[in-house]
Amino acid sequence: MKPLDPAQSEKISVSRRSVEADLRRQLNAVLDNATVAVFVMNEHQQCTYMNAAAERLTGYSLKETQGRPLHDVVHHTHPDGRHYPLEDCPIDRAFPERNRMQGEETFVHKDGSFYPVAFTASPIRDDGGNPIGTIIEVRGIAEEKARDTALRESEARFRNMADHAPVMMWVTEPDGACTYINRAWYEFTGQSVDEAKGFGWLTATHPDDMKAAEDVFTAANKGQKSFRVEYRLRRADGTYRWAIDAAAPRFGPNGEFLGYIGSVIDIDDRKEAEERQKLLVQELHHRVKNNLATVQSIVNFTLRTSDTMDAFNTGITHRIGALARCHSLLTNNVGQLSALHAIILNELAPYDDGRRVELVGPETAVSDDVAMALAMAIHELTTNAAKYGSLSAVNGSLQITWNVTKDEDGSRHLTLRWRERGGPPVRQPTRRGFGSILLGRMLGHQLKGSVQIDYPIDGVEVEIRGRLEAPATYPYANFAKDLCK
Repeated sequence: MKPLDPAQSEKISVSRRSVEADLRRQLNAVLDNATVAVFVMNEHQQCTYMNAAAERLTGYSLKETQGRPLHDVVHHTHPDGRHYPLEDCPIDRAFPERNRMQGEETFVHKDGSFYPVAFTASPIRDDGGNPIGTIIEVRGIAEEKARDTALRESEARFRNMADHAPVMMWVTEPDGACTYINRAWYEFTGQSVDEAKGFGWLTATHPDDMKAAEDVFTAANKGQKSFRVEYRLRRADGTYRWAIDAAAPRFGPNGEFLGYIGSVIDIDDRKEAEERQKLLVQELHHRVKNNLATVQSIVNFTLRTSDTMDAFNTGITHRIGALARCHSLLTNNVGQLSALHAIILNELAPYDDGRRVELVGPETAVSDDVAMALAMAIHELTTNAAKYGSLSAVNGSLQITWNVTKDEDGSRHLTLRWRERGGPPVRQPTRRGFGSILLGRMLGHQLKGSVQIDYPIDGVEVEIRGRLEAPATYPYANFAKDLCK
């Protein structure tokens, strides 16, 4: 190859220098407009270059740092005031170890303040691969640290609040996986953190409710909408209680979906309460309907059997009063069985002076239907005794005895005896009155038993036999129809 003459060689050199100058200008333009701080160190770890971002970050100019180890300028002291030896600096180890070093450190500003940075230090190599310097990229992370600290503090406050909240609380990611559940959940369910996180919380729901709860959650998460679902949740002791799980979606500053924050509330007591209220309403409806039918039948029959309006007024007043007293007794015992002793005393109290009335029998609880039938029967017997029998005489007396027996199937049978003594001589009635019809029809049907009335001259005797658990197969509506026959 023919060698170049001096003129050609000079021309090429000038051109090369021009290209290199253009490249340096372009590189400087790039570096000076970069937001990350860039430092260049020579083989002696002395600073040979720093861009505008580096000057802004450190407070130093290139002239102030040139020819000095960068460590001695911005990295010489720990935040607690201890000296930071150069040999301990991970940034400066990139050169001798010929490896890229990354991490976080704390620099010292020209004004003496400390600030956190993230760094990357990479060795610069020559064509033979030998290190001839170091290029260092540094980014100030004070704001990030402040945000992270604020976020951690905020999360700590939230967790502290949530862990002391009286309800169970939880947080999910956009994919629906649960990332936080408060202490109340773990105390209630007995689950561990590992068991509950993700979608493990579903295993604490009742098997029959699990799919429905999952479907509601999945659909809401897909649509990024609020939801509310009721399901049975297993308590740590293995029992299940009804709970409401309600949540609202979380969104970021740009509207991005972040997941849910929700709460779970134990509503088992309230839901018992609701069922009880429903039963009470049904019971009220049942009683009102029955009482209206009974009142109607009492009015119709009393009207047909009364000779005068005065007799009708007296009869209807007493009988409606008896019905009201029985209703009050049953209302006070709503949801419970009534005591037979109390039912009897409810009617006989005005005549019991401590010596005339004797009640002998075991404590016996009866259902509302049986209680109403017995109360009306006792009222009629008491009324007749007060008008014509033993309670109409000064020395008259009344004895009521009862006993209860049980069948092999557990059903109870009542035998009640009414015995009057010391009253006017008794005569066989010429017609059946309201009392005898009530005893014969109502008690006979309602108690699925029998009623026997005898009229010995020294006092009326009545024996009532019946099944105390008699179902409402003969309701008051039928009783009212019978009375109207």
